[in-house]
Amino acid sequence: MEQTPLGLEILQTSDGSRLDHIEADTTELSISPDGRFLYLRHWGSPEDNIPWTEIFDTASGELLTRKKGISGMPAWLMNGEYLLVSTYSTAESLHHMSILEPDGSSMLAEWTDSTYIWWMTTP
Repeated sequence: MEQTPLGLEILQTSDGSRLDHIEADTTELSISPDGRFLYLRHWGSPEDNIPWTEIFDTASGELLTRKKGISGMPAWLMNGEYLLVSTYSTAESLHHMSILEPDGSSMLAEWTDSTYIWWMTTP
């Protein structure tokens, strides 16, 4: 399958006008629960098959960072806060999980295992 990323269009919701266009190779995205960050995900090149996530700050309109080896999505904590979590597999017996600060600034924990692992999250 071949994909052609079209970038990210920033629209004014009140009238649908285009505010900005940002070049991005993303194929999937999610937004943080507070609306502050967009998590732009992509599966990397066929050669390395390692995902990456770019973190876009909606307040500043800037890409903050690109995290290789992260397929980031927000997940609620029981106390009402949220973190950025990641799960991906690079082979049938190699699975990766990690937890980061919502802005991607620091890795809080990470695991690699030969058995299948996944996050259970709720919207």
